[in-house]
Amino acid sequence: MEINVQDVYPDSNVVENTQDIQNAVEQLYQNGGGTLHWQAGIYNISSIEIKSNVTFYLDAGAKIQFTDDASTFPVVYSRWEGVNRDMYRACIYSKNAHNIEITGNGTIDGAGAKWWQDFRNKSISYPRPFLISLEDSHDIKITGITLTNSPAWTIHPLNSFHIEINGIYIKNPVDSPNTDGIDPDSSRDIRITNCLIDDGDDCIAIKSGTENSTNLAPSQDIFITNNIFAHGHGGVVLGSEMSGSIHNIVISDNIMQETDRGIRLKTRRGRGGNISHIVANNLIMDKVITPFAFNTFYGKSGGTQNNYLSEEAQPITELTPSVNNISMNNIIVTNALSTATFIKGLPEQPITNMTLANISITMADNDQKYEPEMVDNINKYAQAGLIIEGTKNLVLNNFNVNNIKGQLWLNQNNNINLVGNAQQN
Repeated sequence: MEINVQDVYPDSNVVENTQDIQNAVEQLYQNGGGTLHWQAGIYNISSIEIKSNVTFYLDAGAKIQFTDDASTFPVVYSRWEGVNRDMYRACIYSKNAHNIEITGNGTIDGAGAKWWQDFRNKSISYPRPFLISLEDSHDIKITGITLTNSPAWTIHPLNSFHIEINGIYIKNPVDSPNTDGIDPDSSRDIRITNCLIDDGDDCIAIKSGTENSTNLAPSQDIFITNNIFAHGHGGVVLGSEMSGSIHNIVISDNIMQETDRGIRLKTRRGRGGNISHIVANNLIMDKVITPFAFNTFYGKSGGTQNNYLSEEAQPITELTPSVNNISMNNIIVTNALSTATFIKGLPEQPITNMTLANISITMADNDQKYEPEMVDNINKYAQAGLIIEGTKNLVLNNFNVNNIKGQLWLNQNNNINLVGNAQQN
């Protein structure tokens, strides 16, 4: 069954437009599914729920233009930055749904500018809506389309699985707050391929809730390949919300251009959980601040007790995060701005079994200093070498750093059984 949007879209206000579109989705759902066909044109609506067995197909020239009027958005109980709470419902929202597809050559515009302004002015009643949120859903395809001006995270799978995201373009302004590209959250069996993501925060951030989340579950079995990541705070990021654990992530054949960090891991004491079995192969990075930033002292998310960021070893409890079994191989970095690598594991729970092999890092000719990672009381650096501490069984194999000023090792503390060596050229 197919319904053409132009046949049901009235020439009236946004609320009425939205209800007529929602009625069309319901009609498809009640008849076993079908396609809602968005022909070329601009369609002004508010938040809409997509249901099982329904496809949104956007022709070239079709734009779904969401309103920035918060009063038209329902409020739902969901997860925002790792905490379960009320928030504005996503522009496109699924709940307990399956066999959904959002595809075509058109554009979905979240009208984020006013949402960002209200956030900065602290004049908003609830956390901002995601552009697309998939909750407790499975067998989802998002292909071909352009997503832009998201109020907050652009695509947020939560407690969902069997998801394919292929060939999409995400474009959010570089100064737009919290406009991550794709954030799998306690979700699994996900393929992210052939995408261009250019945004104001992390391009991809894999999460699994904080210690304050309910119903913690891991994010796992995620394949990220043949993508281009631009700007944003990180190319592929793990955490910092990772209390449900993150496992089995493959990152291959990607380009990262001017992302603040390339591969980034963030956690801290109090989070618990485990990050493990992470493989990154065949990457190219250019003009990143720090290509590898693995930080277990990340204090920028959620409340921290006094000992959470202590440099002294603390007792290991169920709230002590662990990181292990990480492999980075065949990676070329040019024009890195701060340090060649930043790795900081906990003294009581070191980052264990990590291999960095066949790595070439060339620092930029640059005098401006940057913080290599978000850690309290950290120095700023330019054209600097390696900060590696708090590791166990770290292997450096054919690891070359070029064009640094000063010594290769800025910090090499508390590393147990470090095998191999980095070379300075």
